[in-house]
Amino acid sequence: MNTQPHNIIKKEDEVKQSNLIEKKESFERNDRIYLPQSKEFYHASQEHIKLYLLTDNTEQIRHMEELKKQKEIAEEANASKS
Repeated sequence: MNTQPHNIIKKEDEVKQSNLIEKKESFERNDRIYLPQSKEFYHASQEHIKLYLLTDNTEQIRHMEELKKQKEIAEEANASKS
Protein backbone atom coordinates (compact mmCIF):
# COMPACT_ATOMS: atom_id res chain seq x y z
CA MET A 1 0.00 0.00 0.00
CA ASN A 2 1.38 3.36 -1.01
CA THR A 3 0.56 5.99 1.61
CA GLN A 4 2.72 8.80 0.33
CA PRO A 5 0.93 12.16 0.81
CA HIS A 6 0.51 12.76 -2.92
CA ASN A 7 -1.27 9.40 -3.21
CA ILE A 8 -3.63 10.09 -0.32
CA ILE A 9 -5.00 13.35 -1.67
CA LYS A 10 -4.35 13.68 -5.34
CA LYS A 11 -5.67 17.18 -5.78
CA GLU A 12 -5.55 20.16 -3.48
CA ASP A 13 -9.00 21.10 -4.80
CA GLU A 14 -10.43 17.83 -3.48
CA VAL A 15 -9.67 18.93 0.07
CA LYS A 16 -10.72 22.53 -0.46
CA GLN A 17 -14.05 21.56 -2.01
CA SER A 18 -14.99 19.35 0.90
CA ASN A 19 -13.59 21.77 3.50
CA LEU A 20 -12.00 18.86 5.35
CA ILE A 21 -9.20 20.93 6.76
CA GLU A 22 -11.41 23.74 8.00
CA LYS A 23 -13.87 21.27 9.53
CA LYS A 24 -11.02 19.17 10.96
CA GLU A 25 -13.02 16.05 10.12
CA SER A 26 -11.26 12.77 9.61
CA PHE A 27 -11.65 10.97 6.31
CA GLU A 28 -10.86 7.52 4.98
CA ARG A 29 -8.61 6.64 2.04
CA ASN A 30 -7.20 3.22 1.16
CA ASP A 31 -8.49 1.69 4.44
CA ARG A 32 -6.65 4.31 6.49
CA ILE A 33 -8.19 7.13 8.54
CA TYR A 34 -6.58 10.57 8.30
CA LEU A 35 -7.10 13.74 10.29
CA PRO A 36 -6.34 16.93 8.33
CA GLN A 37 -4.94 19.92 10.16
CA SER A 38 -3.62 23.32 9.22
CA LYS A 39 -1.35 25.75 10.99
CA GLU A 40 -0.69 29.34 10.06
CA PHE A 41 2.67 30.93 10.75
CA TYR A 42 2.99 34.68 10.99
CA HIS A 43 5.84 37.12 10.59
CA ALA A 44 5.41 40.79 11.40
CA SER A 45 1.66 40.28 11.98
CA GLN A 46 1.11 39.02 8.43
CA GLU A 47 0.37 35.47 7.39
CA HIS A 48 3.62 34.13 6.08
CA ILE A 49 2.94 30.47 5.41
CA LYS A 50 0.22 27.90 5.93
CA LEU A 51 1.18 24.32 6.72
CA TYR A 52 -1.18 21.43 5.96
CA LEU A 53 -0.73 18.17 7.79
CA LEU A 54 -2.39 14.77 7.47
CA THR A 55 -2.11 12.57 10.54
CA ASP A 56 -2.77 8.85 10.14
CA ASN A 57 -5.08 8.09 13.08
CA THR A 58 -6.13 4.63 11.91
CA GLU A 59 -4.65 2.59 14.75
CA GLN A 60 -5.83 5.00 17.45
CA ILE A 61 -9.39 5.10 16.12
CA ARG A 62 -9.57 1.32 15.69
CA HIS A 63 -8.23 0.84 19.21
CA MET A 64 -10.85 3.24 20.62
CA GLU A 65 -13.61 1.40 18.73
CA GLU A 66 -12.41 -1.93 20.15
CA LEU A 67 -12.37 -0.48 23.69
CA LYS A 68 -15.91 0.81 23.20
CA LYS A 69 -17.08 -2.67 22.10
CA GLN A 70 -15.35 -4.30 25.06
CA LYS A 71 -16.97 -1.81 27.45
CA GLU A 72 -20.42 -2.58 26.03
CA ILE A 73 -19.81 -6.33 26.42
CA ALA A 74 -18.67 -5.85 30.03
CA GLU A 75 -21.69 -3.66 30.84
CA GLU A 76 -24.07 -6.25 29.37
CA ALA A 77 -22.37 -9.02 31.38
CA ASN A 78 -22.64 -6.97 34.58
CA ALA A 79 -26.31 -6.19 33.90
CA SER A 80 -27.12 -9.86 33.37
CA LYS A 81 -25.51 -10.76 36.74
CA SER A 82 -27.90 -8.48 38.62
